[in-house]
Amino acid sequence: MNMARMWFITAVFLGLAHQIIASSAGDEESLQWSKDLCSQLGDEYANLDYCGEIIGCTGADSMEKGRYLRHSSRSSAFGWRIPGSSTCAWPGPLIRVERGTSYGLFVKGNVDKASWNYSMHLHGLHISSMGNGDDIRRRVAGSDVIFYNVTIPDDHMGGTYWYHTHSHGQSYHEMKNGAFGMLIVEDGDFGSVDTGVQKFMQNEQHLVVTNMLGLPGKFESSKTHLEFVKDEWYRLRVLTMSLDSHQGVHTLSFDHPIGTSPDSMSMTSPLEAHGPCEIRTIAHDGILKFKVPSLKEQNSYTLNGASRIDFAIRCTSEADIIAGGKPVSIIKIDDESFSDKSISPFEGGVENESGTWSSRRPYYLRDLRDEIVNSRDSWTIKMGEHDINGYGYSTSERLCNDDHPNSNFIYNHVNEWYIKPSMHPVHVHVHPMQVVSEGGCDDYEEG
Repeated sequence: MNMARMWFITAVFLGLAHQIIASSAGDEESLQWSKDLCSQLGDEYANLDYCGEIIGCTGADSMEKGRYLRHSSRSSAFGWRIPGSSTCAWPGPLIRVERGTSYGLFVKGNVDKASWNYSMHLHGLHISSMGNGDDIRRRVAGSDVIFYNVTIPDDHMGGTYWYHTHSHGQSYHEMKNGAFGMLIVEDGDFGSVDTGVQKFMQNEQHLVVTNMLGLPGKFESSKTHLEFVKDEWYRLRVLTMSLDSHQGVHTLSFDHPIGTSPDSMSMTSPLEAHGPCEIRTIAHDGILKFKVPSLKEQNSYTLNGASRIDFAIRCTSEADIIAGGKPVSIIKIDDESFSDKSISPFEGGVENESGTWSSRRPYYLRDLRDEIVNSRDSWTIKMGEHDINGYGYSTSERLCNDDHPNSNFIYNHVNEWYIKPSMHPVHVHVHPMQVVSEGGCDDYEEG
């Protein structure tokens, strides 16, 4: 990979409360938010909009046995569960949150593994990491409980994110044994007022895909199959995780099931010219594209170790979902169900260049490619497996040393980082990045 330039802007956090409308798609368990729970827990939580609880757990396959994720049961050695559930499985319960809303998330330790520390990191969210916020240094064990104030800013980008334990020294072991799950921020105002678009964006399917430790490329999925109505548009939210620490990228693709081919199938729909499915990109890592959906149609996508990607997808026949070269799930087609296909989810239809809309982007996600960057805000970054520019992790010393003239971040400044080739992917908690290298960087497009 060539050295890439990435810019991001530091910002201030604001949140305004309003009513949440919760929903879920598919058969996965969901964390339940309750207003009544806040008042029951005490006056200090009464000003929160909603409260909920999630519990660290241990499955039947313990770490001592050296066993890891098993697709047949999806039981996990470590994981998350909701109160009242006895199942410890991957992925953890689906968490949905609304913009401009404050949540009290109570995280309980793992009573079965009292010596193991758990913490909660809401990966990709642009929220405060101060105090009771998303601070990765906090941890809980045994029957103890810690409280997270998760206040979603009013202008937060809706999208697909994920959560995982982040207790330093133990997080990788817990994650590779199943302690992760999908997190969704509801859309709010995403830039289109077209009724067909709004209907489509709520027509969701979810899929989590991951591989097992020590078996590069051997991916498994949380669902053996997805049920699609023929020729109907869906928003497919996908979380992919490569749990093998030395596998930097992997490929997700869609194709005809093994043993079939276009020549052997009945070409009853013009969509067959696209393969079994027509697929356009909506968002990467929780951030909508500038123009939604992409005009470019693909059936193969290169993703990094922990990626989220949203697709606009419709299928005319069964399709395999392939990760690491192997089918992990299949799209089943129901051509008997009623579907109002006359409503296009895209203004003008996706068959022409007018079939896109411009996403509504908050201040912290504005296009930075034409910004002027001060020299003091420009850094060169080299990621090691356990360090950044030779500096290791510390709970007591800031990575930005006050004695260095180019060390301090200033809010509302654009920072430019030159990323040197490294084996570890670069990501920054709280502040999203934008690739500004002309022409992009390998599989990552400019902008």
